Amino acid sequence: MGLDIAVVNLRFLERPRGMAYQFAQELAADCDTSGGGNAMGFYLRSELHHAAAHYINQSDLEMNVQTEILDWVESLPFDDSGYITLNFNW
Repeated sequence: MGLDIAVVNLRFLERPRGMAYQFAQELAADCDTSGGGNAMGFYLRSELHHAAAHYINQSDLEMNVQTEILDWVESLPFDDSGYITLNFNW
């Protein structure tokens, strides 16, 4: 088994709007922070859908707001394996 090394390039995404922004803030708060307002989150598509469903159920949100959050999750550029690394910077 070899050691794989990769270069990470950041591509800033459009900021989510409305409750999707609030959901993204929750994701960032749950991440390990590296200090200075940066956090990295490592997700599978299914994990983010589960996290969104949990957030929606806890918040008792209306259908149009639920759709806003789920649409944002679906808009994320997951790789072919359904994986994404998000960098949160505030």
